[in-house]
Amino acid sequence: MTLKRGYLDARLEDIAEQAGFSKASLYNYYPDKETIFLSLIIREHQKSAISVEAILQKSPDFLSGLETVLRMVFAEFKERFSMLTSAMNAQIIWMLHSEVDKHKELRKKIKEGEDKLYGVFETFVLAAQKSGEITSTLPPSVISRFIALLFQGVFVQWIMDRKMGDPEAVIDHILRFTKEGAGCRCG
Repeated sequence: MTLKRGYLDARLEDIAEQAGFSKASLYNYYPDKETIFLSLIIREHQKSAISVEAILQKSPDFLSGLETVLRMVFAEFKERFSMLTSAMNAQIIWMLHSEVDKHKELRKKIKEGEDKLYGVFETFVLAAQKSGEITSTLPPSVISRFIALLFQGVFVQWIMDRKMGDPEAVIDHILRFTKEGAGCRCG
């Protein structure tokens, strides 16, 4: 429910009903809607890390692994567009909210989940460097963050536009940029 409707539109009554609880019982497990929402984000990070790691372990080469991951990520993004739009709005609200430390532990777990995803991808980049597929001398951590920031930038733009663009075109652009770089012929 929360993932489909988004944070701002989700009502505790609806969440409790979908989970098979009364609203009062839901409060036994989660003190507020923010905790539910953050817990769902943590769960999604964990699931994504497992999926990405499985994809990358089976990939015959760097670009095909990256393409498969991008397709999975964009498919999940499409499925959860409302939730992600709300997550962006909720993060802004949390930053401005006076109780910023209220969910410190949950935010820490979200950061750990993000770090796990980056670590999985960093290991994949390192393997591609060792095999000669990636010839850049930049550290794997830098390369993996740059690539991740490419599609995160696309997500942010789509969220700001409140509509998704063309995932196929974006996947092609990211793969081409990863392969060709900026093509700078600078002095």
